[in-house]
Amino acid sequence: MTTGNVNVNVCAAPVEEAPSPDYRVTVNGRAVFVYRARVSAQPINQIWPGYQRPLEQTELAAFATWDMTGPVEVEVSSARPIRDVRVRPASRGIRPTRAGQTHAARNEGDAVLKLVAVQMR
Repeated sequence: MTTGNVNVNVCAAPVEEAPSPDYRVTVNGRAVFVYRARVSAQPINQIWPGYQRPLEQTELAAFATWDMTGPVEVEVSSARPIRDVRVRPASRGIRPTRAGQTHAARNEGDAVLKLVAVQMR
């Protein structure tokens, strides 16, 4: 999809993977598949060879991925109540806007971010 001079490439949703039931993501209006991932629920992690954290010490997180050639608008809608939203890296100064349970962030300027994290709590 091309919007202005920005090209957004979204991979097809994997058939064998169930999407996150908690979040919906769009980039420049185009739906992006949201993966589920099991992560540590503990604030401190240690690496012990051969050790895997017990299931009861984990929680589900979600992530989405896409390619872009310029600034885009990302919208994240949540099925769960959200108290706080932060866009990382904070040094970019990207401030999300909110409309109900949908949060939007736009990367202004010419720079393409290599990594953006949207933290929702």
